[in-house]
Amino acid sequence: MYNSTELHKLDGGPVLTDIGKKFGEYVAGNRSVTYNIYSAHDTTVSAVLTALQISDAKQPEYTATVMVELHKSAGDAQGHEVKVFYKPITDNSFIVEKNLPGCPSPCKLEDFLQYVKRFEISDWDKECGNNVPTTPAPPSTDSLGLTHQEKITIIACSTVVVVFCLILLIMFVRKRSSRSMAPYLSLGPGE
Repeated sequence: MYNSTELHKLDGGPVLTDIGKKFGEYVAGNRSVTYNIYSAHDTTVSAVLTALQISDAKQPEYTATVMVELHKSAGDAQGHEVKVFYKPITDNSFIVEKNLPGCPSPCKLEDFLQYVKRFEISDWDKECGNNVPTTPAPPSTDSLGLTHQEKITIIACSTVVVVFCLILLIMFVRKRSSRSMAPYLSLGPGE
């Protein structure tokens, strides 16, 4: 379905690059995450399968699953290996272990990382041929280091505080003047 290197890179590549990155982090000692699940549409599953070159050229079923597992190497205490499994449908227990081209299962982690490295995208605009960058430019700041949005927020908050203080002042003055004008009872002549 996806048979060009460019499409592999753009469609299945981000998932495979992320898996490779997570495997590398785990082996380097970051063991905070030991299990990742990616939920994707059947078209993304197809893109991952064809990028790994293990597709049977058919559109996967809606519930198809690809599992990429990291294992410690049996013969090498420091080494790791990767196994890839494909489960075409979820209503039975049929799971197929797949071989990557040039890397039979289990595939050494170094070989797997080298394989997925070709899918890494550092500049999406360049890869997609965009003339207008899709990544927004960082907000410009003034001499105080404030962005336009931050200035607007400060002005709005200051205005609210000033208006609130004016209302309190007016209420205070009115209350005070109403007390000073209180009528006095006349006691009358000679009282």
